[in-house]
Amino acid sequence: MKSTYALLSLLLLDAIFLVIASSSLSIGKYEAELFFEGDGYLHYILEASAALLGQNDFALRAPFIVLHLINVMLLFSVSREIVRREEDVILVAMLFLLLPGVNTAALIVSKTGFIIFFTLLFVRLFQLYGKKAYWLLLPMAFFDNAFMYLFVSLMFFGHYRKESRMLFFSILAFAISYYIYGFDLGQEAKGYFLDIFSIYAAIFSPLVFIFFIYALYWQFVKANTRLPVLWFVSAVAFLISIILSLRQNIRIEDFAPYAVIYVPYMVYTFYNSYRIRLPEFRRVHKLFFATVLVTLVLNTVTTFFNKPLYLLLDNPRRHFAYEHHFTKELAAQLKGMGIDAVDCGSATLQRKLRFYGIGESEEYRLEKSIPVGVEFE
Repeated sequence: MKSTYALLSLLLLDAIFLVIASSSLSIGKYEAELFFEGDGYLHYILEASAALLGQNDFALRAPFIVLHLINVMLLFSVSREIVRREEDVILVAMLFLLLPGVNTAALIVSKTGFIIFFTLLFVRLFQLYGKKAYWLLLPMAFFDNAFMYLFVSLMFFGHYRKESRMLFFSILAFAISYYIYGFDLGQEAKGYFLDIFSIYAAIFSPLVFIFFIYALYWQFVKANTRLPVLWFVSAVAFLISIILSLRQNIRIEDFAPYAVIYVPYMVYTFYNSYRIRLPEFRRVHKLFFATVLVTLVLNTVTTFFNKPLYLLLDNPRRHFAYEHHFTKELAAQLKGMGIDAVDCGSATLQRKLRFYGIGESEEYRLEKSIPVGVEFE
């Protein structure tokens, strides 16, 4: 019961920070394209949210913040079957909330949250009902092509467990997904191996990413129990992303969700090593944990309150959130000058300003720089 209250407190605190952070963001290039010209499920979710809450930044991000909070509750539920103590379950939720990639996915319009949701939902249903969970794979095949990698993972799991029914459902779901979406291996072989490792390090933070790889290895080599379904989901998708990066630049949002949900087994691996040692031999573990926690907290604070970083940069474009800044403020400045339509000379900026009620017109032209003494009339 205490863990439930602790979880609710974490969720409330996280929701407050996410709402505050979302108010400082402007619509991005991909988000504007999706809102005005998209035709997939993300577009219709954004349309529905804007119809309900108005065409503003909160409406743009509210569905993904809510989905993020639901995912934390799902992960909390899944973790109860994995880690041993109530405080361990809370640690799983806290670490998940502090991962830089998870926070970013909660604030930026993307399919990441939906991949996490359906994957965790499948894992939880599998924990509760076993073979009945297989039926969820079929609608997932129609939902998004990123689930193809989940289906491949489950093929390996079904073969490992000699579970013919799971093997059948995962192959069928993969075939449906392949028929609908196909599979792009890229046209020109080009290696992005080092790039993908740096991206994973940014999503987890470097130390946590190293421990993620170690936890996968430990579970495979040293654990005395059968490999769980979550290991296959995370390990196989991770390995596929590494293999594909040898010849093409992959979409990390198709793979990262399967990696970040391995947090319960990362906590399990850590405490399995920590608790078998006498207190006087736990100093290295405590130092590692403290370093990871401080690093994650700093990363989270930087993610939520990142605008002061501009003071440290010579070129504002180097800021990691540059694309999501300035457009809203620019629109407010134009409206304050009585301008509700402008020619930007850029289709991207024109589309972004359109979200804030600035139309397109040749009466005014927005330039990158205005000579001294020249003002808008």
